[in-house]
Amino acid sequence: MGETTDKKIEAIKLFTDKNKSIPEIAEMLGVSDSAVYRWKREDLKLGKDWDELKRSANTGLAEVQKIYYELVKQKLLEIKEKPEDFFDSKKADALTKHISNLKKIFPKSLYINTIIDMIKETDLFLSKKNPEVRKVMAGYWDEIQTILLDKAEIYD
Repeated sequence: MGETTDKKIEAIKLFTDKNKSIPEIAEMLGVSDSAVYRWKREDLKLGKDWDELKRSANTGLAEVQKIYYELVKQKLLEIKEKPEDFFDSKKADALTKHISNLKKIFPKSLYINTIIDMIKETDLFLSKKNPEVRKVMAGYWDEIQTILLDKAEIYD
């Protein structure tokens, strides 16, 4: 690689990973500010957005957790709109795996609250689609919810 190419690669690393400004990068690499701005602009035309790379590189665990939680929440909202999907074994299995992942990355109270929301939605679904099963389950929902809330308080 040529010296310019090496410096451009280093400029990208400094910008995205080290959070350096264009003037700081230019000074560190011994090039003009305009050279670094030009590299950045050229890459953008080629579909390589330095700013997006920087955001991705600096995404912390809390942001990843939030994104994942929102994705699982969206799936739950989809089930709310079409509860019969929960009885599709593949979809139910996928949701169960996502909830398992939530257990690993979130405080217990967050995933327990998600499960409680699922219980409420399931109860509502059963009240409309299968009242007999709902009658059987109605006596258990409050007890299950209490147990889950107690566990959330113990472990958080």
